[in-house]
Amino acid sequence: MVTFAALFKMFLIIGAAFLCTKMKLWDAKGNQTLSKMVLYVFNPALAIHSAVSGARPFTIPEVLQFTAVSVGCYVFLVLTAFLIPKILRVKKEESGVFKLMYLLSNIAFYGIPVVQALFGSDAVLLVIIFTLPFQFVSFTFGVAFASPNKEDQKFSLKMLTHPMVISSMIAYVLYLPNVQLPQFAVDALNFAGQATSPGAMVVVGTALAYAPIKQVFLNWRQYVLAVIKMVVLPVVLLTILRLLFPKGGANDTIVGVAVILMSMPTAANCTMLTTQYGGDYESASAGVFLTTLLSAATIPFLMWLLQAM
Repeated sequence: MVTFAALFKMFLIIGAAFLCTKMKLWDAKGNQTLSKMVLYVFNPALAIHSAVSGARPFTIPEVLQFTAVSVGCYVFLVLTAFLIPKILRVKKEESGVFKLMYLLSNIAFYGIPVVQALFGSDAVLLVIIFTLPFQFVSFTFGVAFASPNKEDQKFSLKMLTHPMVISSMIAYVLYLPNVQLPQFAVDALNFAGQATSPGAMVVVGTALAYAPIKQVFLNWRQYVLAVIKMVVLPVVLLTILRLLFPKGGANDTIVGVAVILMSMPTAANCTMLTTQYGGDYESASAGVFLTTLLSAATIPFLMWLLQAM
């Protein structure tokens, strides 16, 4: 029920943005400005707030274990992303956006309600930890994959100065020693961070309004990528983690949350990054739309598999 409720909320805003764009009440120029606000203001606030609020039900060793798992997942994703264009036989100019869609998943906006429903509210803290390497990868390798500009595709120290990379590092530093900020600061970060999800959905819906419908449902590569991303990878991860973390206690939560987060649909950040950096935002928006829709079937399947294993 929570999965479908999350889908409904997301598609409601996407649909509203889509209709407003079609009715000429909103346009691509405004969408690009909004994407900057989300990337440079709302997202950083959300990242830092996630680290300085809420309970701490997991021990430091458990936190470090899950950190290792989450970092390992993203190292694997970065390394294997370069195989995706070959597997899908995409054109050279499309390779970046398909690598991007493979790499980035909707961890925070969609992952939190699913994890909360399956493992309880305390497990949301693990989503926060998983978000930290996600933010780092998003604004380093993600920018390189999203941009057609060769200068952006070269890794440089400048990438580490992106507000989201800096804010994710700050968040992790604040989280481990349980640094407490003044309540007014926590409230301000929370208030700004709450604009991230609806803002991102508006960006996606607007971009979809400019995308040919065939790119959403008729591109076979999008379906193959969805199966690899949302079924094959989580099943492989589950098999590996069960060897490292036998059933029982916190191990079940660590394994379950990692697998479910690995199965999340393509992140709205893909649309925002391609919009911001002049990439193929139509394909990115189509991927976000399609994988979010398909997740209504893939996530219940993985929930069943987790219980069976």
